[in-house]
Order: sequence, then structure tokens, then C-alpha cells
Amino acid sequence: RKIQDVGAELDRLQNQPVSLAPDLSRMTLTRSQDEIHKIENEVRGLLDQMKSTMPTYQKYQALVRQREERAQEITTMKSRLQAFQMLADAQSEPVNGIQSASEPTSPSGPARTRNLVVVIVLGVGLGIALVCALEWIDRRVKVPEHLTSGLSLPLFGVVPRIQRLARVHRGGHLWTPGDPDSPAADAYRNLRASLLGVNGRQGPLITLLVTSAKAGEGKSTTALNLAATCARAGERTLLMDCDLRRPSLGEVFNNDEANVGLVDCLRGELPWQRAVVRTDIANLDFLPTGDPSGTPIEILGSLELRQLVTALAGSYDRVILDGPAVLGLADCRMLGQVVDSSLLVVRSGAHELRPLQRAKGMLEQSRVPIAGVVFNGLTDDLKNWSSYGPNTPYSYGPDAANRAEERITRGLDAPTDRAADARASASATGA
Repeated sequence: RKIQDVGAELDRLQNQPVSLAPDLSRMTLTRSQDEIHKIENEVRGLLDQMKSTMPTYQKYQALVRQREERAQEITTMKSRLQAFQMLADAQSEPVNGIQSASEPTSPSGPARTRNLVVVIVLGVGLGIALVCALEWIDRRVKVPEHLTSGLSLPLFGVVPRIQRLARVHRGGHLWTPGDPDSPAADAYRNLRASLLGVNGRQGPLITLLVTSAKAGEGKSTTALNLAATCARAGERTLLMDCDLRRPSLGEVFNNDEANVGLVDCLRGELPWQRAVVRTDIANLDFLPTGDPSGTPIEILGSLELRQLVTALAGSYDRVILDGPAVLGLADCRMLGQVVDSSLLVVRSGAHELRPLQRAKGMLEQSRVPIAGVVFNGLTDDLKNWSSYGPNTPYSYGPDAANRAEERITRGLDAPTDRAADARASASATGA
């Protein structure tokens, strides 16, 4: 049965119509021939295009060759120019004789007078320009008007620069009672006169603190001479050295051996009557600092100091405190709260206006009243602040010159003639 079935299937397959497959080789050949014809057409088009652009290409090739030739020529020309320049530098210029030389009939030389005048004029002009430039750059306070306008404080006194002579140098400070007829002594008299019409916190100005923005402005010298001037005018005056950091007034009154003073009174170890030193000037007493070692600065703000100043104000007509500087320290701000008012000493040409304004702001912040400022060490405009001038000898009374010579003869440490000083002070007060 299987054989019969296979035979029947073969017969069926043989009787079906057979469809022939397409001729693949012929189709491939036909497609290739079409592509060949297309490529041949493109080649013919490119050849035609090359034939049409051949003149332009040949022209381009000619321009390229011409550019290369020009570049070679430029390189050659540069090398020739460099060689020519080296040759020209090596050769010297020819000398051309303009005219024949002739022997001079008179000696010749440089115009020294003209050159000297030109140099002098240029030097003076440059000097003036340099001075003007320095003055324009320099912002330091050199005249009192700049100080009063910048700080808005009254000017209480203008002290000229004091010459360091033997009769006015005492304990490292300038001592005007040694030369009472000098312009500096009159400046401190004017300072005292300015204080007469000023009231403190609770009435007349008795306790006064003398300070400055920084150290070295002359505050101790100002306090010393102001106290001496008040004492010579008949006021019972006490000078206190309240600078615990740098006390300097002890040597003025030969108080080196006494090691007691303000700090001992504040500690309660000694009454102030035993610490006060009598000086060689009538009506002037001095309270030194004492030994400040081991003493805290906070003692200046204690109740004991306030009570001491109050007691001294009841016993003296004028109490002058020589305090420390303001900037960077709290000492002066604490001292200023126990006095009636304060004076700010400013040295001419020492600082700009900004540190002075800061010092004023610190005092005002601590509610320290500022009576005014003292301009110290004036030199530039002194002739407009004195009726006689800085170099004009003048005095009160016909025997002033003799008294001055007598003080010089007696020496620095000799006691002063209190009667003569009283007459001079009375004459100055009357004037």
C-alpha cells in the first residue's frame, strides 16, 4: 500500500503544470549593462567639464609658480639688504669740509653766567613746585584754624614752640616760670584767662583734666605750666600726676626719693595731706603718682578717686590733673568722669584731623566735657598770634631784663624770687 500511495503521489506531481523560474543571470547582466552605460555617460560629462576648465586650471598653476618665484625673490632681497646694512654700519661717514679753518682771535668757552642763571631759575622753580606738592599732600594740622573748624571746639590757647634753654628745662619738661617774660609764659597766661569765664558741670571750673589724643603732644608740659601760671596768679593750685603708665612730673619737683602719692591715697594707706608735696612756687602743690606697680588701672574709676577729687576741690582753687592719652586707653575716659571739664592738647604738625576727631568722639561717648583745645608748638604763623613776635625781647617793667639775667646766673635749680614773680604776675594780670 505504501508503494501504491507513493506511485500515486508521483503521478499527481507529474501531471501538475511546471512554472519556470526567471533567468537570474540574464537579469543581472541586463542591470550591469545599464549601470555601465550610466557610468560611461558620467565619465563623458566629466571629461567634457575637464576640457572646458583646463585653461583656468593652467592659469592657476601659472599663478602658483609665479607666487613661489616672487617669494624666492623677496627672500633674496632681504638677505642682500641685511648684508648692505651691515656694510653701511661698518663704514664711517665721509667728512665734508664746509670751509677752511681759521685761527680764533679771542678765547672761547661755555656761557657760564647764562648756564648759572638757568640752573638757579630751574632750581628755584623745582623747589617751589616741590614745596607746593608737599604742602598739598600733607594733611597734618599745622594752624589753629584747621583744628577749631575740624573739631568744632573753642580754642583756649596757642602755645609757641619753646626753645630748650637751661633756664626753662626742668625734669624733662619746659618750665616757663624760669623765663616768665617769654612769649610761651604769656601763652599760658592767656590759657588761664580763657579758663576764668568757663563753668564746669556744677559751677565754676575747679578740677581740670589735661589730655591729648596720643602721647608726645605736650600735655604734661601744658598741665605743669598752667598750674604754675595759676599759682603765680594767686590761686591755690594742686597739680596731680594721674598717668599711672608713664608718670613724668615727679622729677620736676625733685620728688624721686618720696615713693608715695596718688595710688597710696586711693588704696587708703595714706591721707592726701601727707602725700602732697610743697613746691618752690607759692600757692602750688604737687601730688605725685607714687608707685603704680601692682596697681590696676581700674582704680582710676573707683569711688575713692571721686571722693579724693571732691575733697581736693574743696581745699584748692584749681586742681589740674595730668592724664594719659585718649586713643587706645580707658584711663583718660575714667578720669574725665570725675572732673569738671577737660582740655585737649594738640601739637602742631603731629597728626591729621582724623585721630583728633576720634579722640573727641571717645571723650564725648564717655560724657567727658571738653572745655576747649590748646594748640601747642606753633611755629608757622606765630607772628599773627603775638604782638611782639617770636624773636622780639619784651618784658613787664624796667627791671625784667636784669631779673632774667639774675635767674640765668643763679642756675636752673635755684629758687625763684617770689616777690619779683608776684610783681610780674600782678603786672601781667593787670595788663
